Amino acid sequence: TDLLTAQRKAAWSDIARRIAHEIKNPLTPIQLASDRLRRKYQPADEEDAARFTEYLTIITRQVDDIGRMVDEFSSFARMPQPVLEPMSLAELVRGQISLYDHGNIAFSLECEDGSVGNAYIILGDEGLLRQALTNLIQNAVDSLEGATTTEPKIALSLKINEGMVQLSVLDNGPGFPEMDLDQLLEPYVTNRDKGTGLGLAIVSKIIQDHAGSLSLSAGPEGGAEVCLRFPTPDSTLTPVDVKGD
Repeated sequence: TDLLTAQRKAAWSDIARRIAHEIKNPLTPIQLASDRLRRKYQPADEEDAARFTEYLTIITRQVDDIGRMVDEFSSFARMPQPVLEPMSLAELVRGQISLYDHGNIAFSLECEDGSVGNAYIILGDEGLLRQALTNLIQNAVDSLEGATTTEPKIALSLKINEGMVQLSVLDNGPGFPEMDLDQLLEPYVTNRDKGTGLGLAIVSKIIQDHAGSLSLSAGPEGGAEVCLRFPTPDSTLTPVDVKGD
C-alpha cells in the first residue's frame, strides 16, 4: 500500500543518513593526509617517486568514488518536498540534452506534435526534475560507455498519452538485467559493481512526489527504456506546495 511504501522509504532514508554520516567523517582526514604526503614526502628517486605518485593517485581516486557514494546517500536521505509550479518539460529536457550532447553518443529529442510548446506543460519542481533526468541520462551514458555498441545513441521522446505527459528515455545499450525490473527502483538494489542502488530510487521518489509514475522496460529494438508519466496541470492532484498559492 502507499502507507507501507512511504514507511519503507522513510526507514531507508534514515539508514542512508546514518551511512552518509559514518562514511563521510573519515574521508576528509584521509584526503588531507594524502595531499600532505604528496607535498612533503615525495621520494627523490625517480622510480620511487613514480610509484609513490601512483599509490597516492589510487587513494585519491578511491576517496573520490566513496565521496560520490556519500553524496548519493545524502541526496536520498534529504529528499525535499517539491515546490510545484507550471513549467515546460520539453524545455527542461532540451536543456539537459545540451549538457550531454557531445562525444560519440548521439542524442535526439522527438516531440509528438513537432513542437516544444505548451503541450508539455506540467506542475513540477525544476530542480528536482532536472536531478531525476540527469540520473537517467547518466545511467544511459554509463551503460553505453561500457558496451560495444557501434553507434551509441540516446533517444528522448515526449507525447501526450491518455491525458498524461509522457517522457521516454531510450538507449541502444545492453539493456536491463534479466530480473524483476521493479526491484531496481528499490533502494540499494543495483547490478553495477560500484553502484549504490540509489540512483533509480531517487528518480522514483521524485516522480512519485509529482503524482507521476515511472516504468522500466526493454527497448523495442534492444537497450533500456525508462518511461515517466506526469499529470497535466488540469488533472494534477492537489500539490504539496504550489508557488503563488
